[in-house]
Amino acid sequence: MPAFTKDYHVAGYECDQDSTLSTSTIFNWLQDSMDKFSRAHDIGYDHLKQQGLTYILRGYDVLINNLPHWSDDVQMETSLQDSSMCSLFFRQNLYAKHDKRLLFSGTSQVALMDFFKKKPARIQEHLPLSALDSLKSPVIMPTLQALARVDTVRTQEIPYDHIDFNQHVNNTNYVLYAQRAIDPLFLKKARLKRIQIAYKKAAQLGDRLKVETQIAPGFTDHQISSQTQPNQQFARVRLAWVPKTDR
Repeated sequence: MPAFTKDYHVAGYECDQDSTLSTSTIFNWLQDSMDKFSRAHDIGYDHLKQQGLTYILRGYDVLINNLPHWSDDVQMETSLQDSSMCSLFFRQNLYAKHDKRLLFSGTSQVALMDFFKKKPARIQEHLPLSALDSLKSPVIMPTLQALARVDTVRTQEIPYDHIDFNQHVNNTNYVLYAQRAIDPLFLKKARLKRIQIAYKKAAQLGDRLKVETQIAPGFTDHQISSQTQPNQQFARVRLAWVPKTDR
């Protein structure tokens, strides 16, 4: 399958305090370009719905070289990299348009599900993915383990505007919840180098979240679960950091 490219112009409202692309916008763009790639190759939500199927996002692994700034023009390139029995793995690279520098590169995993039976569906039985036969290097998503210890605990309410059309907390917000658990003074001195997320279960309006954080040199680990049902986990997030003066 050929790669799909989409151009973006960085607007001011898509940036953070440093005038660079915000993490929420990063994940919105990843989802947007993945959706458009899928539609272009007849494996999008509309096509799947006719077969009683849907996708569930399992995780992201995003490595950041540099982030674009306000008013920059960039291009996202999305391709289907690999598949397993029930999952697809997408590769998404963001480039600066003027010099083709690689700004960040992301790998995402989505699982094909039977919409009515709520169980995994086999990829090869439903989707035309013969192009994957030529791939030789399978994708291995990072496994995020349970926290070895808990250094801080934060309670997170779910505002109404964090709920998407699926009536779940939008996937972009789990990184936001993790970042809110970090000392703001630390955030002023560091920048994100890598974002890894494993989605466990979708939180809904009315859930009260507990964000447990483990702090280690160079990264922070976050476990997001239900405050009232501790065994019910929603996501695990690992954020890798470097000083803002480093590349």
